[in-house]
Amino acid sequence: MRLFAILAGGILAGWGTAGYLAPPSAAIEDAATVRIPRLSLRLPIQPDDSETSLRQGAGHVRGTAKPGEPGNVALAGHRDTHFRPLRHIQKGDEVWLETPRSRVLYRVFETRVVDPADTQVLAPRTTNTLTLITCYPFQFVGHAPQRFIAVAREEAQLNPANPLTP
Repeated sequence: MRLFAILAGGILAGWGTAGYLAPPSAAIEDAATVRIPRLSLRLPIQPDDSETSLRQGAGHVRGTAKPGEPGNVALAGHRDTHFRPLRHIQKGDEVWLETPRSRVLYRVFETRVVDPADTQVLAPRTTNTLTLITCYPFQFVGHAPQRFIAVAREEAQLNPANPLTP
């Protein structure tokens, strides 16, 4: 667990994982997306949280569950680009995680601000959750001193071949 906290701590501290960890063994499915309807947000999910990936969408935080897998899926994004709409996220908002094999509905139950060293938000959980991470404050210029966290709990899984079937 300590090694996990050290590696995951880099995500919250803002240095990403580029150059610090081996490449992921399997990339995130090509068509994986995160969608927050109330915020009109739809982003591709990148296989890691390197600077290159974060320029293209939401980055999967290595060491957490992958989209479509059970556990705590963590996604990171820049507050001044793709994750800027998170400044308006609220408890109760729907968040959809979509892959070619599944559509998972999550509902936000918590938002909070943490210090970059607080890696508890990345810890494995017994329930299926989605953790969204971005820098805070949103309007801060330069390297922001804190992290904004939105945590959502899984409510339903739908089969994309038959969207009405949970």
